Amino acid sequence: MLDLILVRHGEALRGSGDGSVPAPDYGLTPVGREQARATARYLGAVGHLERCGTLISSPARRACETADLLAATYAGTRDIDAAFSEIGELPDGTPEDLTAALRRASSALERLAREHDGGTLIVVTHSGFIMASVRALFAIPTPGTGARIEPSCASCTEWRYDAGTWLLASYNVSPAPSVAGVRQ
Repeated sequence: MLDLILVRHGEALRGSGDGSVPAPDYGLTPVGREQARATARYLGAVGHLERCGTLISSPARRACETADLLAATYAGTRDIDAAFSEIGELPDGTPEDLTAALRRASSALERLAREHDGGTLIVVTHSGFIMASVRALFAIPTPGTGARIEPSCASCTEWRYDAGTWLLASYNVSPAPSVAGVRQ
């Protein structure tokens, strides 16, 4: 069985843009760093960091900084993988619509299931990718109802994969302090 923990990055400072390209990523705010440290303490307390074979992050600065803080007490393998980038923010600038993003999420999760048969993986990613994982693995049609299930900053969503079946074990477990009214 594979345990896959998707961690949304901590609160980040983003620049503004006109929507034609992703806004600049200035990394974590001080609150975002504390959120990441709280999530690291939580993952350590429940044994996920100890059991983790690989810690992966999106290449975005806010995700890498969150992974760095999680890795402060982690001695395993680290990797950066663009497959876990935010929806519409691929590092090479490739345009991506929702259908393509859902295919990417599904493909990335299936690849992890093939390559990591058993054990625990932690992936630091983004709210859009986490929401896409739910839509892809539950085969929620596009367009959907418009309802959102946006995870909080530095929250944990746990998937389990066993014998060809995905199970959503937990969603949006938020051990980190929240900030009212902040969205990134």
